[in-house]
Amino acid sequence: MAARDLTELLLKPQPLIIGIGASAGGLEALQDFLANLPDSHNYAIVIVQHLDPDHDSLLSSLLAKRTNTPVHTAVEGSMVEPGNIYLIAPGDSLTVADGVLHTEDFAKPRGRRRPIDQFFESLADNSGSNAVAVVLSGTGSDGSNGIRAIKEQGGLVFVQDPEQAKYDGMPRSAIETGAHDLVLPVGEMVEVLNDYFNHLGGLQPDHLTDAQFIERAMKHVRYRTGHDFKNYKPATLLRRIAVRMSVLGITQPNDYLKRLIESPSEVNRLFRDILINVTSFFRDPATFELLAEKVIPEILQEDEPDREVRIWVPGCSTGQEAYTIAMLFADAIERLDLVRKVSIFGTDIDDDALRVARQGVYPNSAADEVPENLLHKYFNWRPDGYEVTSNLRDMVRFSNQSIIKDPPFSRLDLVTCRNVLIYFDNDLQDVSMRVFQYGLRERGYLLLGSSESPGLVDDFFDEISQKHRLYRRRPGQAARLDLHTSSRGGSSRASLEPKAPSQTLDPYAEHLLNDFAPPYVVLSHTGELLFASEGAAKYLQMKSGAPAA
Repeated sequence: MAARDLTELLLKPQPLIIGIGASAGGLEALQDFLANLPDSHNYAIVIVQHLDPDHDSLLSSLLAKRTNTPVHTAVEGSMVEPGNIYLIAPGDSLTVADGVLHTEDFAKPRGRRRPIDQFFESLADNSGSNAVAVVLSGTGSDGSNGIRAIKEQGGLVFVQDPEQAKYDGMPRSAIETGAHDLVLPVGEMVEVLNDYFNHLGGLQPDHLTDAQFIERAMKHVRYRTGHDFKNYKPATLLRRIAVRMSVLGITQPNDYLKRLIESPSEVNRLFRDILINVTSFFRDPATFELLAEKVIPEILQEDEPDREVRIWVPGCSTGQEAYTIAMLFADAIERLDLVRKVSIFGTDIDDDALRVARQGVYPNSAADEVPENLLHKYFNWRPDGYEVTSNLRDMVRFSNQSIIKDPPFSRLDLVTCRNVLIYFDNDLQDVSMRVFQYGLRERGYLLLGSSESPGLVDDFFDEISQKHRLYRRRPGQAARLDLHTSSRGGSSRASLEPKAPSQTLDPYAEHLLNDFAPPYVVLSHTGELLFASEGAAKYLQMKSGAPAA
């Protein structure tokens, strides 16, 4: 992709919208933010603050004193224009769609209002990677769910330094989600914003096109981590790199490449930022309601009650989705009075995220995500949050695995891979569809994210629900599966279809090994199975000897 093409991809015609959420103590933070705005800029700023619905707000007049940017109270149908500031009105909810603000009376009781989450979620849908979310001082956790949506769509998330905030509840809750990009004093945010967007689509001073810069940076990531991101969407990669350059105060591409060479820790930080580990319990509740009502009972009540039920959650991040599915299966087994063994495999390539998943301890904001009856049933409260109970934890196994280079799990009843494929290019999405088709049993279910429609999905799966991206594997033998496997020295292709080894063991040696050696398998240098002993066969549920060609 040429630099000009990538620039056009990034610089969309819609305005860059900065959503700012604030509550108690937020006035001072808002005034500091606006005081740093230049007299002329192209930002459209929408401020959502918790306001008393029974009293008129003086926020507009107080903020107008700190900036030359026009300040307006948002009204239904207002077009969002660059170079303007829009404020939520007391008692209103505020969303944005197609660049237009929409207001209505907040219907929920006062104690359950989450206007910041509501606006951020609409902003993510409206602006995608051109969205910025800023969480300032306040109590509670409003905004924490919304920033997940912003981050997942490739937007930028700033959080006020809790040590600087008058009330640190909202900033700390936002940080606990892991969906933030930067934690900064308010007075530094505007400068970093300017630096960040100046990096996008303008990397020619060092005579590197955007595509060349991305390629070289990703080579360093592959060398250090063993993971190849060359088939990720370039816009996502460039934005993640731009964030890191802004944090480090680096303006020249070659200077950042030098930092990657000299600093393994910077490679690891960029690696984690690219992965965008954003998740939550019961995300998109209607989707999980469909699983609970239709899919899970059907899987559990099939004709083979002694067979293990197997579910795979690739890209599981910190584990919330895997535990959500475990709760639904455990609850259904109890409700239907069944005895079934259920194994859920949560996989990711981020060891830090997997460490959190295995610990099963989540911040207090989990109480806002998990239905109350399930929260009391499957979690133990502790001062720092909620811990998954041991019986639920025993259902889920977490491991480091790549969708695109490691052999998949097999004989699966359900695969849930939501909001992972949106970062893959078309070729990588096709590989993923082949992997899922290979791993699923006939008539097994596949659940994708709401924005994902891979090209090959219609070749292998029947659509059950277009709205919820629920599919079912068609009957028939799985298609041949070839995976790209990365290494520090380059890449190769490894087939999951077993091949006969070039030579078999001497019969006498095989007899001795079977009688006296522990169970063993023989693998090729690419990890391909060449031979399995009789003792290993019972553990692997396969025939002993060399696999058939």
